[in-house]
Amino acid sequence: MFSKTSFSSGLNNLINISISPRYATICGYTDHDLDTVFAPELEGLDRHRIRTWYNGYNWLGEEKLYNPHDILHLFYEREYSEHWFQSGEPSYLYRMLEQKKVSPMKVENRVVDASSVAKFALGKFSHEALLFQSGYLTITEKEVNEDNILYHLDYPNYEVQRSFNKGFADHLTGCGREIAEAGNILIQALAENEFSVFKDKIQKLLPNIPHAWHDSGGLGSCESWQASLLYMSFRTTPVELAAEEMTRHGRSDMVLLHGNQVFVLEFKMVEGGENSEEKVKKGLEEAIAQIRTRGYAEKYRDLDQPIHLIGMVFGEKDRNLLDIRVEKL
Repeated sequence: MFSKTSFSSGLNNLINISISPRYATICGYTDHDLDTVFAPELEGLDRHRIRTWYNGYNWLGEEKLYNPHDILHLFYEREYSEHWFQSGEPSYLYRMLEQKKVSPMKVENRVVDASSVAKFALGKFSHEALLFQSGYLTITEKEVNEDNILYHLDYPNYEVQRSFNKGFADHLTGCGREIAEAGNILIQALAENEFSVFKDKIQKLLPNIPHAWHDSGGLGSCESWQASLLYMSFRTTPVELAAEEMTRHGRSDMVLLHGNQVFVLEFKMVEGGENSEEKVKKGLEEAIAQIRTRGYAEKYRDLDQPIHLIGMVFGEKDRNLLDIRVEKL
């Protein structure tokens, strides 16, 4: 959304209304619109599911908006699908993220200076600005810090989160469908505490995924590559996920909330070679110890849900998951 209007005040000023609460609802449908204008179309559809899939856009107004393209297609086709995304895949965004060596885990939950997204000049923009202007990120919070205004940006809804990560995974590996299918199996295994199935699926998935981005130096380490693949796989599902979440003592690698349970994941890398079994054992011990000593799970204790600590050790030469260890708090 980047429209302008002019007001005659003697100076013919141009006013950018892209991020103005006064005009925050002009480019989408509100809940009131759905419950009144489109009320006859809602019969037989899950209201909560509609909101999860298509609601969430915000331009500093009091209400979150639905994507009109999605809503009209949903009412016509009566099917929850990636309607807006299917109208045009953002290959230019994927190429930019690859060129800038931006990890998939660095796309969501960003905090940026307001001026960096409000002022958009071709050739002089951040990847966050382009993602925001293209509709793949939206404002979730405005933070006023002394003289600075900061925007918190995140995926607006499930459709964007799912389709963007599936498409990015396919752009990087050519295996987007396989990665998305694996995500559903992985979160089901976690929900059922079938950790051996979880481990086995990852070990079967990773060897079949090209490492071109890692080989070109895009992610800097094999550990980052494996973590990014798992992240994109999980992000094609509705599981609640936090990547690289900050705590007082550091950043956790990944936290998943699913099936009324909490899963805290920590990744370690070993070189392999001599004494590889000992290295794997040590890596698993370090992963679990790091989760405990740095308190990665503490903020989730108030949920009164089972909390599982999962240490995962990858082999640098094997480029695969070597083993996992699971402990329950």
